[in-house]
Amino acid sequence: MRLKNGRYLSRTNIRRRKLYILSILLSSIIIFNFILSSFINSSPLDSFDKGARDENTYFAPKTQDVPSDVFDDPYTENFDDIWNFFELNFKSDFAPWIIDTYYRESDSDGGTIIDDLVYSLENLLLYNTLKKYNQSLSSSQIYDAYLDLKSTNLWYEGEGQYGYGFIESVDTATGTRNTKRNLIDNLMPIILLVDNMPSSPSTEYKNHIIQMLDLINSTDFWNTTNGYFLDYNSSTGDIYAQSNLYAVLATLKVSQKTNFDQDIRDQAFLLANETMNTLNEYFWDTSDYGYYNSSDQSLTSFNTTKDLKTNALGILALIEMWVVTDNSEFLTNATLLFETIYTSNLKNGNLYRTSVDSWGGSWTSIVDLDYNAFMMMALLKLFDISANLSYYNNATAIYEEFQSVFYDSTNKAYNKTDSSSNKNLLSNLRLTEAYLKAYELYQKTSLSSLFNKSGSPPEFIFNEEDLVTIANYTFTSNGNTCNIPSASIGYQFVYPNGTWFHEEIRTTNENGTDIFSFSINESLPIGQDYFVYIWANSTYFAYTDTSMEFTVSSGINYISGLEDLTYLFQGERRNITITFNNTREEDVNLTFSVETENGISSNSPKLKFLNSSELNDLWINFSIISTAELGPTNFYFLLQNGSTLFLNYTVEVEIRNSLYLSRIAYDQKVVEGDIFYISINLENFLVNETQSFNLSFVGDYIDNFKKEYSLSKGEFITIFKNLNLSEVINENSITVQMLISKSSITFYNQSFTLQVLNKLEVIQASFPSSVAQSSSAQFVFKIRNNKRTTEAFSLYINNQLIQTELNELVPGENRIQTGIVPTINPYDFSIKSYQIVIKDAEGNEQLSFYCEIQVVLSIMNLILFYVVPIIIPIAIVLYFKNKEMKTKLLRR
Repeated sequence: MRLKNGRYLSRTNIRRRKLYILSILLSSIIIFNFILSSFINSSPLDSFDKGARDENTYFAPKTQDVPSDVFDDPYTENFDDIWNFFELNFKSDFAPWIIDTYYRESDSDGGTIIDDLVYSLENLLLYNTLKKYNQSLSSSQIYDAYLDLKSTNLWYEGEGQYGYGFIESVDTATGTRNTKRNLIDNLMPIILLVDNMPSSPSTEYKNHIIQMLDLINSTDFWNTTNGYFLDYNSSTGDIYAQSNLYAVLATLKVSQKTNFDQDIRDQAFLLANETMNTLNEYFWDTSDYGYYNSSDQSLTSFNTTKDLKTNALGILALIEMWVVTDNSEFLTNATLLFETIYTSNLKNGNLYRTSVDSWGGSWTSIVDLDYNAFMMMALLKLFDISANLSYYNNATAIYEEFQSVFYDSTNKAYNKTDSSSNKNLLSNLRLTEAYLKAYELYQKTSLSSLFNKSGSPPEFIFNEEDLVTIANYTFTSNGNTCNIPSASIGYQFVYPNGTWFHEEIRTTNENGTDIFSFSINESLPIGQDYFVYIWANSTYFAYTDTSMEFTVSSGINYISGLEDLTYLFQGERRNITITFNNTREEDVNLTFSVETENGISSNSPKLKFLNSSELNDLWINFSIISTAELGPTNFYFLLQNGSTLFLNYTVEVEIRNSLYLSRIAYDQKVVEGDIFYISINLENFLVNETQSFNLSFVGDYIDNFKKEYSLSKGEFITIFKNLNLSEVINENSITVQMLISKSSITFYNQSFTLQVLNKLEVIQASFPSSVAQSSSAQFVFKIRNNKRTTEAFSLYINNQLIQTELNELVPGENRIQTGIVPTINPYDFSIKSYQIVIKDAEGNEQLSFYCEIQVVLSIMNLILFYVVPIIIPIAIVLYFKNKEMKTKLLRR
């Protein structure tokens, strides 16, 4: 035996190692304190439900009586410690490898590694157990780790088509490789990748599984003639039932995966089926049951020793074959095999010895962790497919022995056997594998409950009925259910506001059932949204909870009478008859009253008698105060007996102004010095009362107005008002406020924003751009008078008063037309400028225009003053010239 890595440690190395360990311990203490403080500051549910839960919700317990450890499963509680132990002590320092690898075995405290061998088996299994759980590895991370392991010296690449696979081990001290390729080492990649296969695996991912399936199906491992697997590649030694049973389990996993093509699945099933047929024909003890340990390759000479691991694997393989084929013989043999093991000499208390010569014969005295982990997995599988609690009880009995006999609480890992305190990684991984399967079953619990009364939610009448819940705490798997007896079951009753008012912890009976009765009395206010929160847990079953909603009722229900009560008016008096149904067993005397949110109604509560089991008509009158706030208000129609409330029927009613303003019409645009017109329609909605009110209009630029009006019962009135506006308004807009009040109460307070316009507004103005000499230039204006009254005006052109057909502008659109002759001078071609101004009756300028007109030559002037003066002299000259020519001719 030698120290880790086969080298004695120097004092310097020892000192460094101690400092390293001390730093790890200090870091662990700091982390532990942080986690502890976080736990203390969190609610008990934080460790159970990864999502935060508000303590005021209905679905969280509101009591300190529920111990926090009910939310922690017993199986995985040591996983962090176990992994820390092996990570710290077993990690290989073989430098060329790109992935961490681990040794197999050490002494009791992990300080001394037994040998320097790194094995393929546990370094693959690690990623399906401890490392997967503790580091929450995803499918892709596990796949990457597998590829990294293939890049190490644990992977063999030789000659030939099937010259590949994982070898048994590598000596990290010498680099020596044991190139024997064990069957189980090369089944493990199939199990690892299939168990962690994503929902849509890549072709490459599947090809890695198919590669290993092809390897074990090759002549290196598979004996086609006899239908069994060799224990390692091309071995000539014995055939072992254990490795063949493991092959059945691995190939059945492939056959059940629909991600593979059908031919791959068929190939995997044929391997499993043929192997199982060989095992059942040659290795199965038909008289005493169970599988023999091994045989020669001709299947003629057998080692009939009954090995615990082999037969535990036998139970697992038989059950899986039954699941796939539905052949009941497999299930029957699995059950018989367990019963045989349970009554055999393999059993040693709650644990099991390694092997026996025969079931009743001599035995090996060793109780091995690895072997018993497989037995625990077999029992868990039997429980999973049958929901027979006795199997689970036997599995948890093994668990308890593991914790008490094998667990080293000092070093935080499990011993290899009951007689050896050495720590073995493979054994601890097999135990972890068993615990993870137990954890899967642990979570398959459910809690169902129902009330003793129908309805959704049911109503319970106080002082007459008891609320009874029937709760069942069960385990369900594969369509089978078992009831969980002697489990803690708690009840919490919650008010509609979320606070709890009663809690009680009880125990389920032998059928996993608890019937709990709670008396509904008058101390519970009537109302909906009551909840009873129910939770249950048992040592080896997960905490689970449920909740149910119920209503506390008085047995008196509103039937009709308030359907039309949608609005009421300020100051209104109302008399209403309402029908109630009394479903209670006895007649009752109750006080009937009406209340509101803001105390806006008044009434005289009436003592009313309600007959049992029939309809009752009750009437009540009430008044709305005249100062009631407008808008929606809740009205509560109450039936009470002293302080006990029997009914609170709530109706939302709109409070309206009793003086109803139905229409407002007013000028949105005004002119200074004009009038502002407004009309309103008012109606008295009180049909039994006359109302007087004040109407006022106020503003900075109007003559303020205030007057009292009176409306008789139900009267409708239209009020028209013309309010004078100031002569000068230096604003673009003004505000007028309307107030309608009664005494000190303002019913309406409304402001109107009015746009201030000029008296006169140009709609259109047209001027000629040019005019002929002596012709008239026509000026046309379309002017809007924005006042409500006629406005006198004057038109000036270049400061000269011009008479027009119109003397005044009526309200609205007006057309003004006038003409002017720019010039009569035939030689004037200048541009004429004109300033046009429109003034009001007071001579104030309202509109101003400027235009320019080009004077052009007229046809007449062209002829008279330009053509004719030239033509006449020419004609005279021609006349005398012609006369002269005629005279000369006569002389000849």
